[in-house]
Formats: sequence, structure tokens, C-alpha cells
Amino acid sequence: MKHRIQSDTWIFRTILVLGVLLMMSFIAVITSLVMGQSMPKLLAALGVVAIAGLIQLLISPLNQHLSQ
Repeated sequence: MKHRIQSDTWIFRTILVLGVLLMMSFIAVITSLVMGQSMPKLLAALGVVAIAGLIQLLISPLNQHLSQ
């Protein structure tokens, strides 16, 4: 039981970090486009990696008990 609680904590922390990275990347891309500057490829790549990580983490079979 204690191991499950610890893994749940790490899953929630990982989701939080990936979500923050996604939002920061999205805001930076929109800001650079509004200001007329070219979009840095690193920001786009960071956003794509954050999206992929969130999707993989949220559909993982390890997290099925979180939705129950």
C-alpha cells in the first residue's frame, strides 16, 4: 500500500511538470509569433515532447487505478 501511494505521488508530480512545460512552450510560441519573430525549433520540440509524455503517462496501464 505504501509503495502505491509513493508511485501515485511521482505520477502526479510528473504530470504537473509536463503540463507546466507544455503551457510554457505554448505561451512562448504564441508570444514569438505575435511579436513577429521566428519560432525557435527548440520550443516546438519541447511542446511536442511534453504532449507525447502526457499522453503516454495518462494512457499507461499503470495508471488505470487512478481513474477508479
